[in-house]
Amino acid sequence: MTARKSGSRLETEIERCRSECQWDKIPELVRQLSAKLISNDDLGELLLGECKLQTYLKENPLKQGASPRGPRPKLVEVRKHLTAALDRGNLKADYLQEASLLMAKLCYVEGEYRDALGHYGKVSLDDMQLVGAPVYRLSMIAEAYATKGLCLEKVPAASPSLSNKNTGSPSSVKSTSDREQEIITCYEKSGDIALLYLQEAEKALSAGIQNRSPKPGPTSQDIELGYFLETGLQRAHVIHFKNG
Repeated sequence: MTARKSGSRLETEIERCRSECQWDKIPELVRQLSAKLISNDDLGELLLGECKLQTYLKENPLKQGASPRGPRPKLVEVRKHLTAALDRGNLKADYLQEASLLMAKLCYVEGEYRDALGHYGKVSLDDMQLVGAPVYRLSMIAEAYATKGLCLEKVPAASPSLSNKNTGSPSSVKSTSDREQEIITCYEKSGDIALLYLQEAEKALSAGIQNRSPKPGPTSQDIELGYFLETGLQRAHVIHFKNG
């Protein structure tokens, strides 16, 4: 019973650190988790992959307008952690979805847009639960929609008419129109969920300030959308403007 309660407290602390983007604390929490709950080794792989990816992006921020290309040596460990978490198949369904979303994000960072879309294809984003979801997962889902939209813009729509260069045919026009609508829908859903994320993050931080003794930590001013959500919002406006 004591071990179960301790594990529960630990998982709550992990969720808090993920929601507050305190990635530097995750490795030590994973060590504690592995010591208490042996079956959670795969969760540890997921968490280590996530914290290393997020730390990399914080230290090497992506620039809007620039196209990521090629693997980075520092991301090799990220892929190793996420691959282990996915391949063993021992994760709970929610965590398995998270691992796929993180792998898709990694693929985007490395410029592998088709691979990223393949990982999104394994996860039904529309079916992911938003009500009662942890704050970090709301951010993750919002980012996933934005990143999927960015990938769709990079990867040409597969169409026989396009491959035959018959770009003036009705089917070609329909394909292009459908693809643009899919992209816009991704960005719109990303924006809606990002708003929900900001609201829930604000509430969580306010509750945390009331419940914990004063100590250094994120404040409401520290909540940021980040590259993926900001770019997604901008691209939605650009496409709407272009289409009149």
